[in-house]
Amino acid sequence: MQIIYSAELKQYMQHKNLSHIEIGVVEASCCCSGYSEIFVNFVADKDMPKLEGKIYRTLTGEIGDILITSRSIELDDTLHFDLKSFLGVKDISVKGVHAWKM
Repeated sequence: MQIIYSAELKQYMQHKNLSHIEIGVVEASCCCSGYSEIFVNFVADKDMPKLEGKIYRTLTGEIGDILITSRSIELDDTLHFDLKSFLGVKDISVKGVHAWKM
């Protein structure tokens, strides 16, 4: 599996001392339909104890680890992580990660 970080993301993570990336699934179920969406978060070393019991799979990235916290995630052969910004708020975009569907 190939894991690619953009230059902007690497620089931001090093500047903010962020070591890991968490990938999970948010699910909402109601009487009429079910809905699943991927979420991606920055994780610092100091926050790792909060995730210890939740980690399903760990992948080694260019900076730190990628922590997968849900079994219902499908991964492509190539994962591409990039930094996006909206009104000054930084977030991670990812290509190659999908929520499992029937």
